[in-house]
Amino acid sequence: MITKLPVAVIEEDPEQRSALVEMLSKVPEVRLVCACETTDPAIPVLMQDPPKVVLMGVRRSGRSAPKSIANLKNAVPGLLVLVVASQKSSYGAFEALTSGASGYLLRRDLPGRLYGALVDVLCGGYPISSLAAREALTPVLRVKEEGPRSEFALTKRELDCLRLVSEGKLAKEIADELDIGCETVRTHIKRLYKKLNVRTRAEAIVKYLASENSRIHAAPG
Repeated sequence: MITKLPVAVIEEDPEQRSALVEMLSKVPEVRLVCACETTDPAIPVLMQDPPKVVLMGVRRSGRSAPKSIANLKNAVPGLLVLVVASQKSSYGAFEALTSGASGYLLRRDLPGRLYGALVDVLCGGYPISSLAAREALTPVLRVKEEGPRSEFALTKRELDCLRLVSEGKLAKEIADELDIGCETVRTHIKRLYKKLNVRTRAEAIVKYLASENSRIHAAPG
């Protein structure tokens, strides 16, 4: 008997959720574990019957996506999260990948790419829709052109916050680890964003990862 690939769907929009379920039903190699509206009711089911991959739809803002991805991966070790978004979503591929997702597909590309993306992600790849990939490269190319500069001179606490941000930690988790308040964390992050000349978490992470040999360093004192 052939073992089918267990896949779960998490999507708030009922029409989009039904569409994902219907697409999966046409793939004989896939077994649907569950189709849930949000992460919270999905997690107990996933812990009982762990899928290999979760197709996670994101809302236009994507504000809750990083936390949802973290919660899913904490609940099911080794879980692969494939983000599904609309073209107008402000939560882009780079943000998704730096939040722990293993791929990012636009809804319009799903009919022709879904099964291939599932196979790709299982083989260690990071399937990304071409348009989303182009947008994701923008902050990387900007860093390549500008290069991290020593005059960024972050304070030790700002550098600590940046390191933890690059590990996918949320403000409360950073506050707990550094034993400081959430508002203090937000202040440090706001200041380091200004020093690094970035506007998003993803751009800050890119500059941090590009800062080999401590070219972004702590200010003396």
